[in-house]
Amino acid sequence: REVYDFFRECLSVGRELIKKRQLHKNYTIDFLENEVKRRKGKDLFRSIVWNRLIKLGWKYDCSDTNEKPMYIPPGVNVEKEQWILGEHYFDNSLHVVDFLDQNEEWRSKDSTLKIRELYNACLTVQKEYIASDSDVGTTLSASWIETETKKRKPYLANY
Repeated sequence: REVYDFFRECLSVGRELIKKRQLHKNYTIDFLENEVKRRKGKDLFRSIVWNRLIKLGWKYDCSDTNEKPMYIPPGVNVEKEQWILGEHYFDNSLHVVDFLDQNEEWRSKDSTLKIRELYNACLTVQKEYIASDSDVGTTLSASWIETETKKRKPYLANY
């Protein structure tokens, strides 16, 4: 059943990319599998990190004039035209995580420490399942990974 669900997900991604004319005829199922895994990584970011950052005042903007998303930390009091990438906004979930790791103010907050610890523990669980030759690793949902992580690390259960 899990292989069937994953295959259906690959087909869905393939159809979507064909509609956007972003899928070349030479792409293989390996490409689609990697694309599905990449999207699941984004799901993990949204589920674990982003939902908690929203509670801390972060905002998300994806206006018509900007194709890339903009993750905006709280307290940005500068006109949008003067925003600097990496300071007033971030255009990539990995950049947000890097910012949380590197920015002194955010790195030292207890809430940020918990977010980072939970996210890193979830990534570890996800990698373990993907590394096992089980097909389960490619079909895991972000909520399942979070639940499994909290079972393994009960001290993270309340966050």
